[in-house]
Amino acid sequence: MPSMGSDMGDRDRELFVEVDPTGRYGRYSELLGSGAVKKVYRAFDQEEGIEVAWNQVKLRNFSDDETMINRLYSEVREFEGIQEEHRQVSMKALKKWSRQILKGLEYLHTHDPV
Repeated sequence: MPSMGSDMGDRDRELFVEVDPTGRYGRYSELLGSGAVKKVYRAFDQEEGIEVAWNQVKLRNFSDDETMINRLYSEVREFEGIQEEHRQVSMKALKKWSRQILKGLEYLHTHDPV
């Protein structure tokens, strides 16, 4: 997440160059890959607190090409399937689990082993 904290690395201090209409996702300037149809950028999901890929599709290049439009729809459907298979655990749950693990470790370290 973009921040100016002194203990964070340069990468964590980056500012978004673009934010989606919902305000949930922010895009960094770092280009991860590109092709004839789209560019993929590094981005951040502010709700889940994780890095994600931001895809920008160049629609004007093939708006009359039905085959390309079908490929795009196919890719979106495929992504939705992957999303369902690999549902992310929320940051709230991860924090809760981490807290429980740390409390357990603290307990173990304050007691003599048998």
